[in-house]
Amino acid sequence: MRPDDSVAKAEPEAGDVPGVEVAESEDATAEAPFERDTTAGIHMRLWLAAGDIGQLEKDGTVRIGNDGYGYISHDNVSMHAKRAFQRHGIVVIPTVIAHAKDGNRSELTIKAKFVNIDDPADFIEVEGIGYGVDSSDKGPGKAYSYAMKYIYMKVLMLNSADDVEADDTTHQPAITQQALAQEVAGVKQTKEAWTNALNAALKSVSTLEELNALHKENRKQLNSEELSDVTYHYFIDLIEARRTELSQ
Repeated sequence: MRPDDSVAKAEPEAGDVPGVEVAESEDATAEAPFERDTTAGIHMRLWLAAGDIGQLEKDGTVRIGNDGYGYISHDNVSMHAKRAFQRHGIVVIPTVIAHAKDGNRSELTIKAKFVNIDDPADFIEVEGIGYGVDSSDKGPGKAYSYAMKYIYMKVLMLNSADDVEADDTTHQPAITQQALAQEVAGVKQTKEAWTNALNAALKSVSTLEELNALHKENRKQLNSEELSDVTYHYFIDLIEARRTELSQ
């Protein structure tokens, strides 16, 4: 029979109830929630942020043949910097102030503004240079990340190593207009030399065998799309004329 609900019952101990775990009491000595000093200036905040981060471990490796070395990645630096900045009330506003491209290498100059969020008029600005080598469209992004990583590392006085991004792509300088003009001039000179030599050779052969051999040796150049139609027809007409002449 069900007991009368009006009868007072003793509350069971939590440990006596099946399936109920007793939560451990919080340690009275546990660290109190961090409270930011809203009166601190940007220089003090950056100094405190640097102390929070301390030393960073290398988290990447560059391999060059059988050798290699460790480095600290952009993501690793940014992650620790972000946590420290949020803790001490610092916002970073980066701006690209100069950029250039040299072949497959992008070059950026970044100005990073470190602002005290409790007093936006209190800030410092730091410039950094970044290079990103890439054969596709990732060069500017690599250069941006490279520049920001070094700005963070220098401002926060973080440890560094042989610190380059894991990318062993060789830089390929852009061809200058002068170099391109010289290359075109060289090709033109070579073509003129070939046409003069072939013209003289066709006119000097004395047998059909020599003519046919000369024609065969130069067939590739004669059929090249770079050869003008006028030059092509000139040589074809000359070969046929010499073939008729030597057949008589």
